Amino acid sequence: MEIQLITQNPITEEQEEQSFTLPIVIGRDQSQLPTIIDHLPSTPITLLDSENLISRFHAIIKESNQQIIIEDKSSNGSLINNQRIYQESQPLHNGDVITIGNYSITIAWGMPPTIIAQSPSTILNPTSPPNYRASTIIFDPETDLIQTAPDTPPNP
Repeated sequence: MEIQLITQNPITEEQEEQSFTLPIVIGRDQSQLPTIIDHLPSTPITLLDSENLISRFHAIIKESNQQIIIEDKSSNGSLINNQRIYQESQPLHNGDVITIGNYSITIAWGMPPTIIAQSPSTILNPTSPPNYRASTIIFDPETDLIQTAPDTPPNP
């Protein structure tokens, strides 16, 4: 089964969505993440962590008894919708937010939940041509001055 993990890029503040095959193992040290969970190859996710809030092998997300669950294996615990779990299993629901260290990850499967972006989006209509004026910039190396050419008519 595939699930989507949705995060917000801290630099661009844009949402990023990636799909992964269950079971998923999460931690800060890929060499400590198990390669097999319940006789299935695992999908490793390594989270960067300079503050050591994330354990080398922190958690597993897997399917069990027709439910998707998270198993916390860490020494610091995890949050599910701001509720702390510590070295225990918890069922997950579509749209739940998992917090591991400084990472907040929304989990989705099937039809992803509606996520409202915090930053405005721009939608461009590719069928209409852009309306702009062409211009030329000329640099004179002898005078170190930038000169602009006279405006040209707009593109048709």
